[in-house]
Amino acid sequence: MERADLDTRWKVTLARLEAAEEEERRREQERANRRMEEATGEWAERFRILDGLSSKNRPEQAHHLAFLAVHPGPQNQGLGTTLLHHQHARLGGLPAYLEANDPRNRDLYARHGHEAREPFARPDGALFWPIWRPGTG
Repeated sequence: MERADLDTRWKVTLARLEAAEEEERRREQERANRRMEEATGEWAERFRILDGLSSKNRPEQAHHLAFLAVHPGPQNQGLGTTLLHHQHARLGGLPAYLEANDPRNRDLYARHGHEAREPFARPDGALFWPIWRPGTG
């Protein structure tokens, strides 16, 4: 087989692989959208907007802690700290990323080794602070 034929076959094979990878990314995005709609119901579009803003600020090589919340009744009793410690233990020293939606939460994360970055705003003006926790291991 001649060199030109091999080059052509290689290019065709590579193009097919790239197309298959793109198709898999598209299918995964569709699955993620369905899961988002199932989980958030009528607020799905708001969560999609927030996820889009978040993805612009989120480092690629970090675990994304999407949501950490304590019901208002038992707040200020250390439950948020307990949840955060549990998550840190699960990560085993890997870097982590999250967003804080108010200064009180931002400060809680800072007390546990997270570093706040410049905030970004939702379309309605509400601020979110990107928070990074470097890896420890």
